[in-house]
Amino acid sequence: MSAANQSKSVPNKVLVTGASGLLGVAAIEKFLSAGFKVVGVSRRKPELPSGRDVEFLAVDLRNEEVARAAFEPLTDITHIAYTALHEKPDLVAGWSSKEQIETNNAMLRNVVEPIVRTAPNFQHISILQGTKVYGVHLHPIPIPARERDAHKDHPNFFFDQEAYVREMGTKHGFNYTALRPQLVTGPTPGALNVIPAIGVYAAIRREKGEPFGFPGGPSFVWEAADTDLVADVMVWAALAPGSE
Repeated sequence: MSAANQSKSVPNKVLVTGASGLLGVAAIEKFLSAGFKVVGVSRRKPELPSGRDVEFLAVDLRNEEVARAAFEPLTDITHIAYTALHEKPDLVAGWSSKEQIETNNAMLRNVVEPIVRTAPNFQHISILQGTKVYGVHLHPIPIPARERDAHKDHPNFFFDQEAYVREMGTKHGFNYTALRPQLVTGPTPGALNVIPAIGVYAAIRREKGEPFGFPGGPSFVWEAADTDLVADVMVWAALAPGSE
């Protein structure tokens, strides 16, 4: 059987890391709807808006031994949707932290290396980045941002992670896609979701009898994307031939 035909005969199975997060939940829903088998990975089990159940592994990706023991048995994984992220309590300062950079790089390695070691039909990984690649936390950026606008004049684990998956893909024969939404909104409650903050602000303004309006902020344009749209792109990237 040719490699192409063999690939078609193997069911698609995606490992979604950061499964309980804003984009992880959306990715699980979209991959399930696209007919993928799904394994969700996070420290707590995700609650899907659809109520569907999903295979789940509770794994701290910072622990190399635990991750290896969890992922090496997954010999039928064909795709990874990597949405996991380690943030420091001091969010903005943490973006340039050496410790945060090293931790996030290690987390990605702890997922990819066991999979490529034991999953012979692994084909593609999507890594979730962001507009810090373009230096949005340091200065205004062009909107829409283009690949050529990336600023590599500051420490950033997004650069490290993309270089890593590019190198591993060349070595092991899989493709990758890097997704860079700026502001992501969606229905999942919790941190890093701006919708509850907007709702609280609107409620305070109403209580004070004041009109709802923009309170001010960065003096440049921002982009926003819905979680479902980003998750749709993850599914598209997983299925598009040679997506990179």
